[in-house]
Amino acid sequence: MSIKDLSVEDILSSKVYVKSNSSVSFGTPKEYLEPFIEPIKANTEFSSSFRVKVADPVVNAEDSGAMNIAYPRVMIEADLGELIPGFKSIVGLIMALDLQKPVMKVYSGYNVSSCLNLTIFNADKIYQQEILGDYQRVYAKAKEFFEKKADELVEFKETLAKLQTTFLSEIQLNELIGKMIRESAKLRLGTTPILQATKLLDDNSSQYYIKPDGKFTCSKFNVYNAVTQSITNSNDIVDRATKTIQLSNLILN
Repeated sequence: MSIKDLSVEDILSSKVYVKSNSSVSFGTPKEYLEPFIEPIKANTEFSSSFRVKVADPVVNAEDSGAMNIAYPRVMIEADLGELIPGFKSIVGLIMALDLQKPVMKVYSGYNVSSCLNLTIFNADKIYQQEILGDYQRVYAKAKEFFEKKADELVEFKETLAKLQTTFLSEIQLNELIGKMIRESAKLRLGTTPILQATKLLDDNSSQYYIKPDGKFTCSKFNVYNAVTQSITNSNDIVDRATKTIQLSNLILN
């Protein structure tokens, strides 16, 4: 899968995606994305910037030689700044047009400032709607997420503190990893991020290394962040938020 960063201007001016062998007609990226972007830009409560990632561009050449580029998979995140030190508050939208059932998702959470690993603790902070249905609902949900950031922050701080102050013994870490592998095999999360995270935990060059001073030390958040690092590294923009909340359920419950 090819992933690249794009500017807001470039994604809004990109071409309509045409799904091969399908009678479905999609709107322009501008039609789908501006109703998410503009209310956030207009709100003065937060200073916001936007990060855009796209996957698997479809390129067609016109007779003139000009290239038409369409993006079936788009992730756009509004960065609302560090409402808590070390974590950027975000509201994001994902558009996936090349699925059997094209969808849009909105989500609310935090990116770790140093590595942009996504952190979402509450399943209520993800909302999905099929584009061929009433996809306009995603904009209302995004507005709701945006307006409730202050309340979300309180809950986020409490859960984060719990994970950061819950330290595991080596036996407990092994039990947690075993539990996550068993459970994640049944989920969209899959076992790959868990297995990759265990390598990071045991790699003395990794920021998640469990014996940094020769003595074992590992919090639940260290495990969580090692797994989200693997999710980030996978470049799966469509299921990034879904996998993150599934991971939260495994570690918190």
